[in-house]
Amino acid sequence: MMGCKHSPFAAPLMAIHGVILVTAGLVSCAQEANTQTFSIDGHEFVIPKEYLLPSQLEWFKKPEPAGGFIFTNDPNLPLAEQFTVALTPRENRCRPDKVAASPVLADACSGEHQAQQLSDVRELRKELTYPGNDAFWAYSVEGPGATRTIVATCYAAASSISNDSCSAFGWYSSSIYSFSIEDRNIAHLSQRRAEIESLLSSWERRR
Repeated sequence: MMGCKHSPFAAPLMAIHGVILVTAGLVSCAQEANTQTFSIDGHEFVIPKEYLLPSQLEWFKKPEPAGGFIFTNDPNLPLAEQFTVALTPRENRCRPDKVAASPVLADACSGEHQAQQLSDVRELRKELTYPGNDAFWAYSVEGPGATRTIVATCYAAASSISNDSCSAFGWYSSSIYSFSIEDRNIAHLSQRRAEIESLLSSWERRR
């Protein structure tokens, strides 16, 4: 691995300090082996590989040629308690064809983040996507004027109502991420965003 080669200028010091420098080098190599770096919208993230979905690891082909990564909130939790997050470059996320097909994405890409913030779970209103079809629905909050802003879209799971799932968006600086959330946990939408942003902040390499 390129980052683990020792500089020729370090050789005399290694001869003097022996174990200390060799140990430091091994630690550095281990850190490189256990993380993967992504650059998105001017941010550089150093992600522990255990958080990344297998398709995101460098020895697999990347599914998104435009970059980005998908991760889980906590790989040590049971699968039923994990959720996934996808962070992709804004240029790819907010392409005109994607925005035109998704009103909720259009709102997320508009820059009007405040419209999707949830300060009180009582603001949430559940609305069927297709009248008379309870397999798809959305949650909205009051928007500008008399409009409502969709904050999450959901679908019914065939296996059990407890597995009904929703997807939503959040923001990290100028970047937009999408994430999953169970319908039964929709009241915790703001807390989930805060958890995601805390993880991203802990992984960002400050310059």
